[in-house]
Amino acid sequence: AGVPVVSLEAPGVCDVVQDSINGRMLCAEDIAEFAGALQSFALLSADEIGRFKSAATRTAAKFSQEIWAAKAIKHYEK
Repeated sequence: AGVPVVSLEAPGVCDVVQDSINGRMLCAEDIAEFAGALQSFALLSADEIGRFKSAATRTAAKFSQEIWAAKAIKHYEK
């Protein structure tokens, strides 16, 4: 948690990764585009990296085991 990612646009991923907020979302499998996305992270200032990390941490919290366990219990109690 707390680590921005580079990912491919795919079902489920769009629910987690917000392009240029908590990571980078690529539309196609392209090595040059992937390398460019990684390089863009390497060129960020410490403040920019901090913003990405904070956003990634907030996103991870939404998908914690505790939250999903509570949702599952609530579903089965219906």
